[in-house]
Amino acid sequence: MKHGYNYILLNELNDLLNKDVDKNENFAAVQKRRETLLKELKSDLSIILNISEDKVFSVRKYKYDKRLKEIRLEIKILQK
Repeated sequence: MKHGYNYILLNELNDLLNKDVDKNENFAAVQKRRETLLKELKSDLSIILNISEDKVFSVRKYKYDKRLKEIRLEIKILQK
């Protein structure tokens, strides 16, 4: 949320997910947890905001390495 409408690499979310978990966990497990978290977040935000799930996030390929993806919130979140 602190990035506003800027895209961030999906891999940057891995660090958030690894804080309280074994550092030797394999990438597939981290990726699965990340995808599950994003799916749940998208679903919850669409229900709360009464919008379609496909309007919550925007995903694109990273311009410097097409194997990586970037994501951003498509909705305005007000911070207090």
